[in-house]
Amino acid sequence: MDPVFIGLLGIVVLIALVVLGMKVWLALTIVSLVGIIIIRDLELALVSIRNLPYNDLARYGLAVIPLFILMGELFHQFGFSRELFNAAQRYLSSLKGGMLMTVITVSAIFAAISGSGMASSAVIGKMALPAMVKAGYDKSVSAGTIAASSTFASLIPPSAHLVIYGFLTFQSIGELFIAAIIPGIISAAIYFGYMYVWALKNPDKVPPTRPVVRENFWGELKITSRAWPTGLVIVLIIGGIYLGIFTPNEAGAAGVFAVILLGLLNRSVTASKLRDSVLDTVKTTASIFIIYLGSMFFVRFLAHSRLPYVFTEWMLALPLPETGILLCILLIFMVLGCFIPPLALLMIAVPIVYPTIEMLGIHPIWFGILVIKTIEMGMITPPVGINCFIIGGIMPKEVPLDTVFRGSARFLVLDFITLFILIAFPILSLYLPAKMM
Repeated sequence: MDPVFIGLLGIVVLIALVVLGMKVWLALTIVSLVGIIIIRDLELALVSIRNLPYNDLARYGLAVIPLFILMGELFHQFGFSRELFNAAQRYLSSLKGGMLMTVITVSAIFAAISGSGMASSAVIGKMALPAMVKAGYDKSVSAGTIAASSTFASLIPPSAHLVIYGFLTFQSIGELFIAAIIPGIISAAIYFGYMYVWALKNPDKVPPTRPVVRENFWGELKITSRAWPTGLVIVLIIGGIYLGIFTPNEAGAAGVFAVILLGLLNRSVTASKLRDSVLDTVKTTASIFIIYLGSMFFVRFLAHSRLPYVFTEWMLALPLPETGILLCILLIFMVLGCFIPPLALLMIAVPIVYPTIEMLGIHPIWFGILVIKTIEMGMITPPVGINCFIIGGIMPKEVPLDTVFRGSARFLVLDFITLFILIAFPILSLYLPAKMM
């Protein structure tokens, strides 16, 4: 049987299994090993089972994922996320629909700490959604804003998705982190600007603004002082990587140390908080790594099927310019993102399309930013839309799932605008990496 046909059949079966509800890592592993057995033999499949788990997981660079996840967990457990939210709300509440802008701002900042979109949606959703509903904000818009803004963590460093992309394509994790800064800011700014205009044009869907009693300079400084750790940690991580002081792994370790130190200074560190942070980190890291391992089996299967090489030849034969082929590839990610979770999609599709990107001479760092921005749209797109499911589970009676999806739909249009800007101006993604020390 033709190996390419087996490769195509394997992808179809894989997507079907994931859509039907099978665990992604299990579907990847089963399809890959069966495919290797059919194309080659049972012995090669057994060799893969024996060697791949250690060879692909026991890699120093992957330590960056649990480090940044732990940093985000500690940041939340020690109460810094609540202080950040309160400080942002204090300064943005004078705007019409100020809490909507607060959610967007805090989501962007928290993304630079946690690196996990699901963690961001859970943390910010629990803080913001009940307060917004109680204050009289439109439920659909409130839930949609939280769900959509939480996707920033997929792009804004330290993103686990960027780390996985870097390992799949052998790109510098540090450069990917720095490259995502400007695109992340642009995405947040577009959300912020749109919601500000929307609130002005729909005053009946947001509560009236309430004036905030301002203190003198020192009084304001004291009120917001507990939000400072956020800025300190972000500067430490991003600045250290940009200036060449830290590798991404070292930045993650320094970030964890800094958050614990700040927690000790604020007397917010307890044994139970440390235990819960570590346990949540282990669970999240294990779920990422087991999918990553399944994807490594899948990469081997694709290599034996020669499908990526045939796909490259087919794409290059199309009567389209380089940009046209790039748009076709991003469209594939967009469509598949409606049915496959973002992390799984990244691991399944990148090995197939990346040889085409190399042959076209497209900058891999730029392509990585475009891919991550594209697949994060799937986090608020039915039927998968994992962020919408998380927000829908916070107040299921008052804010049901269909209300969340309806509210997040407008943000897909904004994501298209952001994606168009990033495609039209590659310099936005490549300027900062070129200036790294």
